Amino acid sequence: MGHPVYKIQHDERDCGPTCLYMVSAYYGLKRPLSFYRKLTKMDKNGSNIYGLVDAGSKIGFETVPLVSDLNDLLTELQSGKLTFPFIAHVSVGSRLPHYVVIYSYHNGHFLIGDPSHGRVVCSTEQFSSIWTGCVVSFRPTESFQRGNFMPNALLSFFSLLKVQRKKLIGIFFLSIIVSCIGIVGSLVFELVIDNVVSTSSDVTEQNDSCSDVHTDAHSDDTSLAFS
Repeated sequence: MGHPVYKIQHDERDCGPTCLYMVSAYYGLKRPLSFYRKLTKMDKNGSNIYGLVDAGSKIGFETVPLVSDLNDLLTELQSGKLTFPFIAHVSVGSRLPHYVVIYSYHNGHFLIGDPSHGRVVCSTEQFSSIWTGCVVSFRPTESFQRGNFMPNALLSFFSLLKVQRKKLIGIFFLSIIVSCIGIVGSLVFELVIDNVVSTSSDVTEQNDSCSDVHTDAHSDDTSLAFS
């Protein structure tokens, strides 16, 4: 018997591969998330039920998609026909399908591995309100290979950069645009200040000239008066 594993998805399309990652890790198989993305044939709309079924079979699971209601689901669990963990399809208001891993059921509450939030405990009523009625069961076969096949941290970092490259490129160009706007704004502000200072200097010089002329004229008038 394994232990519940919780992993957060990188984006909203990753929930299917992330769930498969958690189920595999529960049984002792650890592979990078990119492996499960390729295996489930994830596209711009995420993964579908049959992609998860096919991917699970390739890893070495006996995978079975089931459509049921809550009462039948609980009956299947009590009889042992359906075992933990399994993947459930839920609807949480997103336009993309969402999947969660169900680890256990005890005292009217489900223990869930949600790729969006991590460890979640919800009541039977709460689960019933979001569950669409579809689940995928997983049983490891003799071909299932346990082991840690995770790459080192540096390779994982570059793998994450590759997945998020579009967002990073967008952020890079946006930062350049913002920087250019800041530079142009500074130059314009500097030109305006220089123009204001220059204009003020010209006005001051003109006022000084007028003052000198007035002083000279006053001096001439004074001289004439004394004559």
